Amino acid sequence: MESRGPLFGGGGAFRFTGGATDDARGAALGEAATVAEWAAHVTPEWVRALGGVAERFSDRKLGDTSKGEPLWGRFDEVLSRMLGTSKHPEQDLEVVLRQAAERRFRKTVDRARRIAGQLGTDVGRGGGS
Repeated sequence: MESRGPLFGGGGAFRFTGGATDDARGAALGEAATVAEWAAHVTPEWVRALGGVAERFSDRKLGDTSKGEPLWGRFDEVLSRMLGTSKHPEQDLEVVLRQAAERRFRKTVDRARRIAGQLGTDVGRGGGS
């Protein structure tokens, strides 16, 4: 892990940087599992991790994409719930966008921006522009 998460005395978020598998899908799943250990279902880090998993399982270059669309549906649902229940939706959205951009989850960034726009959440130009 690159930095300590907020629940363990660090200011940053967890970032999976390697492990038992080097493939893109395994890395996305590994990071999501790490975040799931401490994050609520509407925590920005979890929403971003779920987007990363959906993105990797939708990538034709990585194999079968049949699981991708259901995962995108879950991402859309959780992102919408996060934005609808957050006390600071713009800030939480910025976390999702920034962290997704750092991990080169371009489709996650694009989809999050589109959904946020549909819900009327002001995104600004940060987070992977």
